[in-house]
Amino acid sequence: MLSQRTSVLGVDTTETTVKVPAGVLESGRYYSAQVTAYLGTHTREAPFRYRGATFAQAQSYTGMFTP
Repeated sequence: MLSQRTSVLGVDTTETTVKVPAGVLESGRYYSAQVTAYLGTHTREAPFRYRGATFAQAQSYTGMFTP
């Protein structure tokens, strides 16, 4: 049985790849990843303040995986 969803890592980056630090994922447990891409002036510090009319956001989720 799968347990309730819990966030184990959050990363803000402009890179196209992310290396998960050792010890974050546990062997035998199941995980999925949510990837969100932003285009515009959105930031976590001011998520509802936009400086222009152009803003885009896209989200995608991976399937389940285990390390």
